[in-house]
Amino acid sequence: TTDATTGQKLLDMLKGRDNAIRAIARSTTGPLAPADREKLKVIVGDAFDYDELSRQSLGKYWAERTPAERKEFAGLYRRLIEKSYADPKLYRKVEKIAYDGAEATGSTATVKTTVLYKGEKSAIHYTMLRSGEKWLIADMVIDDVSVVRNNRQNFYKEIAKSSYAGLVAKVKKKLAEETAAGAKASAKTY
Repeated sequence: TTDATTGQKLLDMLKGRDNAIRAIARSTTGPLAPADREKLKVIVGDAFDYDELSRQSLGKYWAERTPAERKEFAGLYRRLIEKSYADPKLYRKVEKIAYDGAEATGSTATVKTTVLYKGEKSAIHYTMLRSGEKWLIADMVIDDVSVVRNNRQNFYKEIAKSSYAGLVAKVKKKLAEETAAGAKASAKTY
């Protein structure tokens, strides 16, 4: 059975999160102050279930991981999400978000939104799981493309090409390059 009250709570939660993100992202037209950038990362980062994202994205390779490897991978996944979805430019382009509905059954839910930006529409459906009293994002389907499925394909290719260790090294290298580029950009603005 669908729980309408939970569905409304999820819609309200997502609206509140989106409004908080957009307020920070639009607080300036230039680069965000480091404190605002961190606030944005926390709001975006705290919305996801990284163990579930990691488990689904690694698929058959998740079972082979030790608890320490799983924890490390979930931490890397969080940094990837923050990098991808805590970019203020992404939210400055958004003209309107329509909250089309939510369906909740037990500890799973789907929240449907439509995002309008620069005259284009994008359907974003969030798969959410209840973790205690909190609901967390376990996948996003953006215009019929699952983030988890897309990542799984890319992760499997990298593991087949090199190894699990090779995948982790590649992710770490990508994150380090972008952190270094961000530090250089920040240094130039001061």
